[in-house]
Amino acid sequence: MPLTSLLEPVIKELSTVIQELTIVLRRVTESLDHKKSEVVAKQTPHIEKLSNPIIPPQSQKVTAEQVRELLTTKRAEGKMEPMLKLMQTKYSATKFSELDKEKYAEFLRDAEDI
Repeated sequence: MPLTSLLEPVIKELSTVIQELTIVLRRVTESLDHKKSEVVAKQTPHIEKLSNPIIPPQSQKVTAEQVRELLTTKRAEGKMEPMLKLMQTKYSATKFSELDKEKYAEFLRDAEDI
């Protein structure tokens, strides 16, 4: 019996197994994508413009935590590039830790529009 005829059923079986694994992997990927979306949604603080702004009244001092919260939200929204550009161009800061504490309130007002 030639080798080809012996291998043919094995190749067919392997092909079937590969197709089934592909289906399973697609389902696992979809499930993980769904779970990832749920986790991001739970971890992302929400900022409701106008109705519940993160920006405190001008008389209140803005904390680093408030700025971090806004940055986290903007990062989750995919808006970090414009946020970094704002920091660099207007506030001469390349990262959050370089942002002048006295400018936090102004930065929050500017960043809310992004």
